[in-house]
Amino acid sequence: MDKLRNLSIRKSVILYIFISLFVSLLLWIAAYGAAAFGVQVQSAKEISDGSVYYDGNLPAKPDLYIRSGQGRFLLELCDFILVYGFLVFSVPGIVIAVLLFYRNKIQKPLQELKAASRQIEENNLDFHINYENHDELGQLCAEFEKMRTELESNNRKMWRMVEAEKMLRAAIAHDIRTPLATLRGYQEMMLEFLPGSALSQEKTEEMLQEGMEQIDRINRFVETMRILSGLETREAVWEPTSLKQLETRIRMSAGVLGEEYGRNVTFLPVYADKDFQADAGFVLEVAENLISNALRFANENVSVRFILDGDSLALEVADDGKGYPQGFSLPEDIHQAGGGHQKTGLQHLGIGLYISRICCEKHGGKLTVENRSEGGGMARATFQVK
Repeated sequence: MDKLRNLSIRKSVILYIFISLFVSLLLWIAAYGAAAFGVQVQSAKEISDGSVYYDGNLPAKPDLYIRSGQGRFLLELCDFILVYGFLVFSVPGIVIAVLLFYRNKIQKPLQELKAASRQIEENNLDFHINYENHDELGQLCAEFEKMRTELESNNRKMWRMVEAEKMLRAAIAHDIRTPLATLRGYQEMMLEFLPGSALSQEKTEEMLQEGMEQIDRINRFVETMRILSGLETREAVWEPTSLKQLETRIRMSAGVLGEEYGRNVTFLPVYADKDFQADAGFVLEVAENLISNALRFANENVSVRFILDGDSLALEVADDGKGYPQGFSLPEDIHQAGGGHQKTGLQHLGIGLYISRICCEKHGGKLTVENRSEGGGMARATFQVK
């Protein structure tokens, strides 16, 4: 039954017409047989009651036996059915076949597609196209459902981008108040006490140094805002590269970060290396964020390992620190990434993981974090490669 239901449109049309013509042929034969039998019965009746004289010789034409009006009608009906009967039965049969074909193969998918078009026109993508046949219209419905899914996904991404942008601006406005307020306070103090030499040179230098640190915080805020603003709209640019090339570039930045934090960064050996296509910018961005986070919370050592398996590239960064807090989860948006930590602001752990998660998803992969059994935390970033 499923095989018949999933027949192509062309084969279904041929099948419906063939069945209708076959049924029409059977009806034609049955009707002609019935009319011929009626003629025979009427002829025998007229011979038996003497209406027709029969001398034992077969006349050249059967209608010589028929004299009554009823018999003549039956004979003419028999001739009509013989000549036009198949046409009379086949035309309605084909019409019925076309109607059944439309009802069984065309009507439901057309209704589904029309309803889907109206929903999309009303900007409503929260629906599904339910048509299980695998004929041409079934394939069209499946493609339409795929298009709806893509539109829904793009709308969700666009909505997340808009919301992330709003949250980013709110987070920046919130976190930038502290350094601005500090700078304003120092400026007011210097304007009030510096002309009268009420401030010592040491105190003045201390305030100026603290002011420079607050300016650096503002610069970091602005740089983070710049990165996040362009991250959602950026697409992966596939370029030829290899594990060795990526590792060489990451080693340079990891070495600088390791010296800054006073900890060791170890790269585990790569056992399989081959050329592939990937967006090195995304991979390096993720690697730098994960290594920076690991160095921040490590006791002494951080290990980095690349794993290339088919069309998937994995980057694992582990540290020997206390691991991730209980119940920790990756931030889903900039608000969670900022975490409301006024002291550390956008330099908090969540920002690096948020940026890394977006980069992984843009590259067809994902980011996961876990605590190791031997202690410390590990972040695993995967990327789709070609």
